[in-house]
Amino acid sequence: MTKNQKHVNQSILIPLIRKTALASALSQVLGFSASIGQAATITVTTTSGDTGGPDCTLRDAITAANFDTAIGGCPAGSGTDTINLPANSIITLTVRDNNDNGLPIVTSAITIEGHGATIKRDVGRPRFRIFEINQGSLELRNTIIRNGHSYNYDSGGGISSNDSIVNLINSKVLNNRTDGESNGGGIHAFGGTVTLISSTVSGNSCYANGGGIDGINTIMTIINSTISNNTGGGFGSGISNFAFPENSSSLLTLINSTVSGNNGSAGVAIYNTRMEMKNSTVTENVSSSEYTGSGIMIRKGNRGEPKEFFLENSIIANNSGRDCSNNTTLTPVVKNTLIGDGGTNCGTPFLTGDPKLKPLRKNGGPTRTHALRADSPAIDTGDDAICATLPKNTRDQPTDQRGRSRTGPAAGPHCDIGAYEFRRRRRE
Repeated sequence: MTKNQKHVNQSILIPLIRKTALASALSQVLGFSASIGQAATITVTTTSGDTGGPDCTLRDAITAANFDTAIGGCPAGSGTDTINLPANSIITLTVRDNNDNGLPIVTSAITIEGHGATIKRDVGRPRFRIFEINQGSLELRNTIIRNGHSYNYDSGGGISSNDSIVNLINSKVLNNRTDGESNGGGIHAFGGTVTLISSTVSGNSCYANGGGIDGINTIMTIINSTISNNTGGGFGSGISNFAFPENSSSLLTLINSTVSGNNGSAGVAIYNTRMEMKNSTVTENVSSSEYTGSGIMIRKGNRGEPKEFFLENSIIANNSGRDCSNNTTLTPVVKNTLIGDGGTNCGTPFLTGDPKLKPLRKNGGPTRTHALRADSPAIDTGDDAICATLPKNTRDQPTDQRGRSRTGPAAGPHCDIGAYEFRRRRRE
């Protein structure tokens, strides 16, 4: 495998999607390869954001991985490289590595194992984003990206990707921003794929599209993750995914995920893009206009429109304005989904009204969720066949966003809709 071939860690992702209806499609999305080639491990030995020895800095580690050449205190990379960061450390970037970024542009296949580390920009320093990936692959595991601020009105305050693979696993993108008519306060992608698993994108902002995450002609897959409290003034304050009419591969997939408390536009907005939503919760998003969907907004351009979209076993409710708004000629395929206000041209909901959710908080697992109240109509109203396709635990049981089983006596006779599974207390 060459340095620029796309690769993602199979040992982490395959167990999450095995035996699901989307397994084949996701395998293609995530770029699984039968051979991952020879790899090197580079260990960062300092929290310095600078370059040069004798220690191995993160900046030098990325350069060593990109060019398979020793630099500073870092050994040469080889193949698909893993960079290990000091556990629970804070790496503070104070200067631009190049015109726009705090770190070297990733042009090869790199996995960063953060062990709970934070990579952040010093807010008192000049503006720059944290990462840019250009025709490469970056997988962040157990890593926090914070305080990026894109330079010269470029898109992607924390992470910017061009025709690349970006994977976040048990990671967070927090409090990044862009200025002017730029997109993707947290993450921006043009082409390629973006995949989040058990991750959080929160507190990011932009004036245009995708306060949390923005994609253009991008295959975006979000599993067991939370997109919350982001701000976007254009199209999609939480998630935005655009497709040009001639590009039919653009796709947004939401599985066991929560989109909550995003402000300025719809929590989820798609434009000429296919969408598949399964056992997800979209709630408490606020739009600046009562005439557009503040939960989900589906739009078409003048020369085309989405191929298809599915809303299955999900909750879309308690958003300001309309919970779901669709101006295309296609009607979503809706199965066992609660749309609070019934939606506008969003198909026939299984349920309407208040789903009776608790506030967004830590309810177990790595991400925040909205728990169901004991009298929620979402309890036991899911389609068990759909739930059977969700990520599995080690006992081969479908799970909710937290990783809790959706089957068995505590879960009830049927699975619940939305990202959270209500569990009954066992009687003593």
